[in-house]
Amino acid sequence: MHLEEGIKALKSGDNQAAMTHLDAARAAIVPGGAMNHFEQGMKALENGDSNGAIMHLTAAEQALG
Repeated sequence: MHLEEGIKALKSGDNQAAMTHLDAARAAIVPGGAMNHFEQGMKALENGDSNGAIMHLTAAEQALG
């Protein structure tokens, strides 16, 4: 849920809300493919790359099912 809300916030341009939701999502994701995409998405967001963040976070969401 937090991952989905984080992606929505990113798409709407609200990076602060995205970080809040994504920090909560980080705590719930177990290591594996989803975690790798999640971490890459967070790095992209921290570097101001919203498109890269959306791509990786969407992949993480899909990996979680």
